[in-house]
Amino acid sequence: MATFKQDQCVQRVGNQSHLSRLSSGLNLLRQQAAFCDVNIIVGDQRFPAHRAVLSCTSDYFQGMFSSGFQESTMGEITVPGSEESFAQILDFAYTGYLTLSLRTVTGILQMACYMVVTQAMDLCAEYLREVKDNVTIEDCFEIWSIASNSSLTDIAQLYKSHLLQNFPKCVQSKVFLENCSASVMLEILSDEEIETATTTEEQILQAALIWLKFDWEQRKVHAVNILKKIRLGLVPVGRLREIIGDELLAMPECKVMVEEVVKLSVTMDTAALPLIKSHPEWFATRNTITAELEEECKDFSSSAPIIVLTCKTKTACYKITKLADIPNRYPYSTVKVHMV
Repeated sequence: MATFKQDQCVQRVGNQSHLSRLSSGLNLLRQQAAFCDVNIIVGDQRFPAHRAVLSCTSDYFQGMFSSGFQESTMGEITVPGSEESFAQILDFAYTGYLTLSLRTVTGILQMACYMVVTQAMDLCAEYLREVKDNVTIEDCFEIWSIASNSSLTDIAQLYKSHLLQNFPKCVQSKVFLENCSASVMLEILSDEEIETATTTEEQILQAALIWLKFDWEQRKVHAVNILKKIRLGLVPVGRLREIIGDELLAMPECKVMVEEVVKLSVTMDTAALPLIKSHPEWFATRNTITAELEEECKDFSSSAPIIVLTCKTKTACYKITKLADIPNRYPYSTVKVHMV
């Protein structure tokens, strides 16, 4: 027999089908409940599994089984969630595949996030990017909520943008009205993207009122903050007059806000300048982050104040130089605008 005294020609060789065969074999053992050392109970269903496979796939189970706590030795462990979604996650743990559809993806994503199955989360995210335009408003809101609470930042932003662009439809959804918290509603109303070519400030106000009235007794404490997020100066004065008699306006601070803007829209003169200066956010369009108004002391052959409007957008700073530009942002037109 030949012997080799030098360690030469070293190679690491393998068989590509081995991992596939190993995966198939482990999955077959699971289906037969062979050598399984734990049962996962979800709802009314019991799922036999192997701790080693679960630990390799899920950070949730890896932490549970290596913690030294009671669960690490228990034969049965209860996990909250949907049986159908968990079955998909368990199949993924053994095979690396998920079966996704518009009906099931939300539940599977939620289960994957809860159990920290990172690769399953990535597959759901890839699927959700492709089907965004076919997702209902209800599912869109739920996906945004789930993704916001996980590491799927890009999916959260994608679905938030989709939700904002279709915001008036949100309040037609009972799921949205029931589950949208005050903090989320304030976040939505603060976002610049909520105003689109087809979504007016009047529609945004209407949606906010519907959300408030859906559970008025619980939500009325948020009414003032909600109303402050509406660009009241861009809402038709007729609509503002309509809501003065609304129960929302039984709250003094809300009533004062609306009545001040109604009065401004009627007078349309320089007496309104203090209100505009104190609340420029009520009159600036939503693609304007801030609006600053300054009175010049110089008199350019006019007794009216010289007003300089500086609007800071996301991409640039600019000054309104033409009187014709003002009505789009401010509901008055009697002041002289001077380029500086």
